[in-house]
Amino acid sequence: MGMWWPRRARIPSVGVLLGVWLPVMCFVVLAWNRRWMSDDGYINLRIVHNVLHGHGPVFNVGERAEAATSPAWIAVLSLARIPLWFMDPAWVAVLVGIALASLGIALAILGARRWWSSLGRQASIPLGVLVLIALPAMWDFASSGFETGLCFAWLGGCWWVTVRRLDGEPPALHRPLWASVLIGLGPLVRPDFAIFTLVFAISYTVASQRTRRGAVLGLAAGLALPVGYQIFRMGYFGMLVPNTALAKEAGRALWGRGRLYVDAYLDITLLLVPLVVIAAVVLIFAWRSRPSLRHTIVALAPVLGGLLHALYVMRVGGDFIFARLLLPATFTVLLPGAAVPMPPRRFLQGALLAAAGAWVIFSSAQPPYEPRTQVEAFYFGDLRAAFVERTGNPDPVTLDDFAVVGGSFWSREAVPGQMVAVLSGRAVPADRPIIVSGVVGMVSVRLWGTHVADDFALAEPIGSHMAAGPPGRAGHEKRMEWFWLEARFGTGEDPAADVAAARRALACGKLAELVEAVDDPMTPGRFVNNLFGAVDRTSLRIPVNPFEAERRFC
Repeated sequence: MGMWWPRRARIPSVGVLLGVWLPVMCFVVLAWNRRWMSDDGYINLRIVHNVLHGHGPVFNVGERAEAATSPAWIAVLSLARIPLWFMDPAWVAVLVGIALASLGIALAILGARRWWSSLGRQASIPLGVLVLIALPAMWDFASSGFETGLCFAWLGGCWWVTVRRLDGEPPALHRPLWASVLIGLGPLVRPDFAIFTLVFAISYTVASQRTRRGAVLGLAAGLALPVGYQIFRMGYFGMLVPNTALAKEAGRALWGRGRLYVDAYLDITLLLVPLVVIAAVVLIFAWRSRPSLRHTIVALAPVLGGLLHALYVMRVGGDFIFARLLLPATFTVLLPGAAVPMPPRRFLQGALLAAAGAWVIFSSAQPPYEPRTQVEAFYFGDLRAAFVERTGNPDPVTLDDFAVVGGSFWSREAVPGQMVAVLSGRAVPADRPIIVSGVVGMVSVRLWGTHVADDFALAEPIGSHMAAGPPGRAGHEKRMEWFWLEARFGTGEDPAADVAAARRALACGKLAELVEAVDDPMTPGRFVNNLFGAVDRTSLRIPVNPFEAERRFC
């Protein structure tokens, strides 16, 4: 028998090192230099803690509210915490976020190179990725505790698995099944990513050999996880959508505020300039390469998805954080031009490289956006800059780094038998220690075992159903007023009239059923009841005025 020798490992070429891995490593350095955690990121850490301790994907033990927008991000963080149990959970979120964002950028370049190579061209200039990695907002949200890094990894992965099918004969639609599973994960990465799942599913189907058996198997594989989780969501939480979508009233059309959000993003970044240049470069080379219909649809799908997602962001009124919700659209619109061929003439090569270099210098040198900016009646800003300004720490990650945020609440312990508002100091008797906070993520991780009520309603299953007021700061237009909190958690000793009215409303009709859906112990009967009542329950809205609520429900 001859001795078996392993194959010699392939050494990456200079072109691959410079065109793929050098930009990725530059992004890693830039993201690390802007590492931080957001308060919303700490909400995710609280949920991960409860998952790993057997309490379920909830924010407060014994209260079923889906306070995380991304079930997939909760799953990733939970899995990462197991081998990294010795690390501060905030650092786990930061490192995993940067790693996934970097993976997404690598897959974007590799996918673009693969698309061009299937046309017989070598794409050696990472032009679109240079535009991306020069955006300071990309550095900020690679970490932050948000699911943004996972978003980039998933989008890059869908792009990469799709363009791989353009080489040679189209493979069967269901081979491999894991690719269909990957594309189907969009709604679990973020509910609004169903838009991207749809466009990638179409382009993936076009790039594949289509048979009835392949279509059935591919569709089943793609829908298994999102449909399975949706059934779980309806039965466990009793809702069709995450609690955050209810709190932000995501079904409401706020085109005016959304337009201001998009306009501010484009004005500050001047992103339309490089987008036009890259579109021109891609179109010129594509026209000369005579792409097939399959190639064209595969390239246009992420662009269409990005434009549709940006339109959705505009419709819901944007976000209170500058740029964050528009980064996925920016990422996908640039995917076909993430890497482009080198122009044939020297002066064109020099002009393209000079333009790319000028953009990188200009964009990366931009100062942070204002922490709080008023545009007409709406507020949004650079959340990271706000925390840096308030803490005096250039890289706030751990709770110690945020110790000055919110004043004295860091030293306040949960008081048995009291409900305490940490920012105002207001207190009333309660049947267990309860903290009411607007900085709910950090407070909740500081006090793991304490019930923390979110007066902004992102993690509050009753407050999220309050009727929305006029448009204001995105995602923070609903408040769980104090009389509702006292009615829900107070002991009922000598209540004021508004508290008494709110308590009576909570015990009546559909509002009482909503309380039971989120507070009752989870049993098979409760799961079935929640499942079949999820549609009506999701549409339920509560008047903020407790006397009006009492009249409606009682």
